[in-house]
Amino acid sequence: MIRANGKIVSEPLQGYTYTGDTVFTNPATLLGAGNTHVVYVGSGNSVTVTGLGGTNNTYDIAVFSYSGSGSSIVYNRDVPATNRIIGPGQVAQVAFTLNPSQIPAGGAAVAQVTATYTSGDSYDVSSDLTTIWTVTDPTVVVAGSGVVTGLTNGTTTVTAPTPGEM
Repeated sequence: MIRANGKIVSEPLQGYTYTGDTVFTNPATLLGAGNTHVVYVGSGNSVTVTGLGGTNNTYDIAVFSYSGSGSSIVYNRDVPATNRIIGPGQVAQVAFTLNPSQIPAGGAAVAQVTATYTSGDSYDVSSDLTTIWTVTDPTVVVAGSGVVTGLTNGTTTVTAPTPGEM
């Protein structure tokens, strides 16, 4: 079982046989409680799971041993093997948009920073506290948390690299 961004709160039900899918985002493997997915059922000792998000996600994993089959299957729910991992993505690209692109003194614009990870996932990181906003001329604008505010007339450059990009 794997759960994104939280501890696993589900346990397998005794006497129930699950179907797993190594694609984490498959809604058919979602258990009711806590957004937990069954990604593997079998006797192997390793599995590759796809569909995981970027490095801004953590994944809790629990492996339950079992005996029997069908309605007589019994899961060892007392001591599952557990682990926590960070998502596999690395920041591959960051896109920055500003609307409107020209800000009058005293005006404001909405800035959106979208990080795309090597896993293919994209996230709006405009309000993320780890996004570092820089301005080449801080007397012209102030930038942060998805807002750029004009202070005076002039020209400046606003950048917002994420820590994984620096």
